[in-house]
Amino acid sequence: MPETEIVLSIDSSDELASISLQLVSGDGDSKYFGDSWIVGTTIAQELLDKMDKLLTRANIERHELTKLVVISGPGRYASLRVGLATVQGLSLGLDIPAASVPRFYADAWNVSLELTSSVLITVLHDAKSTGVVAQKFNCTGPTLFEEYAQPEVYRLEELGEKLPAGGLIAGDLTDRICAQIPASLQSKIIPENSDPRRSRALAALEYSLAHASIFKGAEQIDALYVRPPNITSRTER
Repeated sequence: MPETEIVLSIDSSDELASISLQLVSGDGDSKYFGDSWIVGTTIAQELLDKMDKLLTRANIERHELTKLVVISGPGRYASLRVGLATVQGLSLGLDIPAASVPRFYADAWNVSLELTSSVLITVLHDAKSTGVVAQKFNCTGPTLFEEYAQPEVYRLEELGEKLPAGGLIAGDLTDRICAQIPASLQSKIIPENSDPRRSRALAALEYSLAHASIFKGAEQIDALYVRPPNITSRTER
């Protein structure tokens, strides 16, 4: 194991993209660098530019990276594929491991950091015309959560009856999704920007370092796509 782990994480799954870089020394000290931006029409060039600027800020060269992390989806198809391809290319070129983290896990990780008791977290993703993707997690404390159920795809109009009463609702809380959440559920809604410092890329990075076994070779990094009534990876078609 190298004396210092240098981990780069990318989230290009959404309109708000983010990248994170963390340097973890052998004695446990760490430094964090990050950036986020609204995706334009040239996501491939934007991502490379942002990555190079972030590495320059940290005084790190690409060849010094030791691990890579990417949000695997679901999300905006074109920009999601750019992030995945970038990580796969770096992983192959540098011969370093990479980890893919579903956006649901990253969002659940961020929400769990503030919890002091057990609760059910439902993370939502607005898949536009396809509907709403939801995944539920049992959380027993900060960073301590596990799947309650596999992701499911709901029609927008049935969302209110599918959500569990109580608990927390987080993730992709667009206006049209919030309009479908009845007050009678008595659930607490956690806005996506409740802490702008907690990007999805950072959450995925921290989750990956806490679950080291998910780091694998570049060929095992794949996207998650929305496939009613559930979501699957490309290899499961």
